[in-house]
Amino acid sequence: MITTRPRPNSADLAVLATPALANTIIGSSVTLTVVATNGGPADATGVVLTNLLPTGFYLASVQLSRGDYVRTGNILTVNVGALTKGDFVSLTLDGSLTYGGRFTNVAGVYGVEADSNPLNNVGSQVLVVPAPSLSIGRMNTNLVVMWPNLSTYQLQVSPYLGAAAVWRLSTLPYQIFDSQNMAIFGVPQGSNLFFRLVKP
Repeated sequence: MITTRPRPNSADLAVLATPALANTIIGSSVTLTVVATNGGPADATGVVLTNLLPTGFYLASVQLSRGDYVRTGNILTVNVGALTKGDFVSLTLDGSLTYGGRFTNVAGVYGVEADSNPLNNVGSQVLVVPAPSLSIGRMNTNLVVMWPNLSTYQLQVSPYLGAAAVWRLSTLPYQIFDSQNMAIFGVPQGSNLFFRLVKP
């Protein structure tokens, strides 16, 4: 266990990040709340709160208790300014997750003055989104993919995984049939296809 003692004339900025729902489903509303505090004993100036949104998070709205923010890609930067001892600023993010998986939202805070406990300057929250099940089989020489009969889901396909993945809704000339919840692909021998369901 590590304990720290506040140094005189230093601030103790900290982040508390809590999700309203730790587990949700694709497309449903999610609220993420991030709170930055100053435990003192000194006031903090030039305070900046940053938040890195997970890939796949659709941001619908941002609410701040004070300050303003700038978004660059998936990074939100909140210019808080001064934060006196015992004061706080809250950031509320409303949105949804567009596909299944495990997602981590990360927030951090820093100021001009030395921080007596930098270990609590970063916080994170994890959301788990179960992916709808896919059923994959064969019909003659073709690959048949079926998923839940929900028009709100889209099937995406990529010939690769990882950083090289390029997810597309259509894989012509491989895709030879497409309906609301079933697709048939004529996959050449030796080729790979990877599938996922997303909420558009």
